[in-house]
This record gives sequence, C-alpha cells and structure tokens, in this order.
Amino acid sequence: MRGMHYVGGSLLVAVFLAGASPASGNFGSTKPGGSPTNQVSLANDKHHRVDFFDTTSDTGNAAQWALDNQFPRLDFTWQWVDGSAYDVRVKDGHYASQYFAWVNCPDGASEGGTNPDRWCFGQLLKWDLDHGLNSTGRRFVACHELGHTVGLQHEDEVHSDSCERQINPNTAPSTRYSQEDLYQVLDHY
Repeated sequence: MRGMHYVGGSLLVAVFLAGASPASGNFGSTKPGGSPTNQVSLANDKHHRVDFFDTTSDTGNAAQWALDNQFPRLDFTWQWVDGSAYDVRVKDGHYASQYFAWVNCPDGASEGGTNPDRWCFGQLLKWDLDHGLNSTGRRFVACHELGHTVGLQHEDEVHSDSCERQINPNTAPSTRYSQEDLYQVLDHY
C-alpha cells in the first residue's frame, strides 16, 4: 500500500509494497493493495491527458505545477482534457483517510501488461483535503503522486532529493524528481 499518512501526530509518507522487483530500483508497476487501494502503474505513452475533476484551486494549481515543471524533465508532455478520454483524473474531496493522496487503476480503466510493466489508461489520483498542507507540501504531494502514474515507486534512499521520498510533505527539501528518477523513466519510455 502506498500513500501519505499521520503517524504519532507527525505527517509522514508510508509504504507497504507488493510485487516490486528489487532489480528495478524504484521503478515499475506494483500490485494494488491496502485501503484505499493504492498502486503504481506505467503510463500507456509519453503524453498524459489529465482531467481535473472538480478540484479546488490549491489541488489543481499544485498538480499543474508538477505537470508544467517536472513532467518535461521526464520527457513527458501533458494536456488538460475534460471528459472520459484521460490518462489521469485528479479528484479531491474530504475522504477522512489517513493518506494525503493516492493513485490507483480503478475498475473500468483500460490496462495491460503484467507487473512490473503493467500500464493503466484512466488512473485516478484522489487527494484528501482533510490534511493541512502548505504550498511546499501540496507541490511535493503532486510531484509524488503524479510520479506514481508513470511508474515511479517510493525512494528509500535517505539522501535522495526525490519527491518520491517518504517524508513530511510540509517540510520537504525537494519538490522535484531526482536524477535517478529521471534515469529510470527515460530508460523505460
């Protein structure tokens, strides 16, 4: 299970991975698990069609910032779409979850391949508004969760500057993908 949650009153990012290949570093799809169901999927191509489904301006602005500032570093492009032909739908609400946000490939989405190379067209990124995030925290969460939509898993290296690290989003030292993240994505796509 992957997502960000509270532990002992502190904001942390937690992960319980299933199906990750040790040889793949922090890249590759994972089996769905947990509640809410969380997983990492690969994109079906290098162009993300993103639907902002009734999001607040804070959520939409953070996601757009990550797409505008981090996705070009991955050699990905994106466009806003309104409707059903999306790669990723960003949706926020009050979900009373312990997680800030999570990504999954919901029922009805198109998917193919097998782990660690399973892809999903129609991923859902849900953002829980019940957690107080500052601007840095929102950008970190957007970078983190959108990374999962292209195959990036959590980064466990303590000294990494990746937004895929499992840390307090509000005090994150970086809201960007690390050089290792870039290598993983660029090598695959």
